[in-house]
Amino acid sequence: MDHFPKQDLIYSAGLFDYLSDSIFTTLIQILFDRLAPGGKLIIGNFSTHNDFRFYMEYGLDWYLHYRDEIALKSLVPEGIDAEGVYIDSEPAGINLFLNIVKKG
Repeated sequence: MDHFPKQDLIYSAGLFDYLSDSIFTTLIQILFDRLAPGGKLIIGNFSTHNDFRFYMEYGLDWYLHYRDEIALKSLVPEGIDAEGVYIDSEPAGINLFLNIVKKG
């Protein structure tokens, strides 16, 4: 993958909710390695606080891996050269965003 330039921003929403913890961590490492120095990786994931979960699962047969802030941070691989790791959310708190900033 060295023929692709390093990226300043990599953003994913609607993917990681479907991944097991081990695949989640592996993909973080792969994407983090594609960041330029000072670049940011943002990963969206549904929160465990989701008032619509019942309807999603039983009405729509839509099952996801729900994670809270602690779970998201625990999936960041050890040893990555991050300047910062923090969680944001949208106002309702249903969607969390794991932010990882590469040292620049």
